Amino acid sequence: MSDNYRSRRLSNHDYQTPGWYFITICTHHRLHFFGKIKEGIMELSDVGKVAHDYWLEIPQHSRFAEVGAFVIMSNHMHGLLRIVGNPPSRNMTLENTESDSVHYHHAISPSKGSVSQIVRGYKSAVTRVVRSFYQDFAWQSSFHDHIVREGEFDRIEQYILNNAKNWEEDGFYSA
Repeated sequence: MSDNYRSRRLSNHDYQTPGWYFITICTHHRLHFFGKIKEGIMELSDVGKVAHDYWLEIPQHSRFAEVGAFVIMSNHMHGLLRIVGNPPSRNMTLENTESDSVHYHHAISPSKGSVSQIVRGYKSAVTRVVRSFYQDFAWQSSFHDHIVREGEFDRIEQYILNNAKNWEEDGFYSA
């Protein structure tokens, strides 16, 4: 990991904490892999259909997650992700490991049931399937999250649901 790397996550927040998170994930170079928007309606490509279907499957792969409103756009996706229950503590230790690198990897890896671990799994699964038929697909290396605070949920949900209709005013818009 580069010395210049700076996490975009809040350093004082445990991303295993139950609650809603507003997630935005962009494609590499914001390329339009997911389809086109015509007259305010998103028409998904085959790649977009995989991204759509796999977002819906997140709760099947993480018992600590639920999904809310989401939208797959041409070059990014927005989704509400809810952490539920009590994922295992980050303070777990690995016993009888053979090298310090295992400890180091554990220390920098996202915790089981955390927002980062769930998003990493989603991106990995989509990439694996999509590259079986479209080798050029790639995500941006990170993602954006926003911890949804009291009173924000409805506004964020409406933003997501109206995103295709408001595409030309969107910060991710490119023709």
